[in-house]
Amino acid sequence: MGLMPVRLQLFLDESGLGQTDFFIFAGFLGTVRMWERFTRAWQPLLNEPPKLSAKGFKNHLRRKRNSKRLLDFVRILADSGVHRVSSIIPRVAFERAIFDELPKWQGRLEPEVIQLLQNEYYFGFWHILMHVLLPMSWVNKNLRLEVIYDLNIQEEVKLKTGYRGLIENVPEANLLADEPQ
Repeated sequence: MGLMPVRLQLFLDESGLGQTDFFIFAGFLGTVRMWERFTRAWQPLLNEPPKLSAKGFKNHLRRKRNSKRLLDFVRILADSGVHRVSSIIPRVAFERAIFDELPKWQGRLEPEVIQLLQNEYYFGFWHILMHVLLPMSWVNKNLRLEVIYDLNIQEEVKLKTGYRGLIENVPEANLLADEPQ
């Protein structure tokens, strides 16, 4: 009788449009049980006046970075046991490493791969996934990764195409549970 797969959940978000110097892709990784603990502890924080949805809370945190609510949120994350993951890509370095080198790759890579590499959203997404998948593949073949992404709707097709490309071309991607949600 084989072992049941352990499902890890990775919640991701990007820094958004309009960032000039850096592109940040970050989130938290944990087991389903860790996220259940987080959810139970987080709900009362959302219900505090003014009552907020998850998206409203995100907007609140952007406006009030030193609030008690923010400190409580950080404590809840820490207490739940989830782990932070991030990829910070300096824009100038990205442009030099990718755009300046693309002519050398023309003809060696499929045009859609080149197009994906030019996209910092895909690049950051791919970097985070590999950062998590490689150690998972070394530790335990019964782990599965479910990706939940706060999707920038303008990048949805590119990310899903890139995700399928990752699954088709990277052996460690067999640890992914499904397409990102």
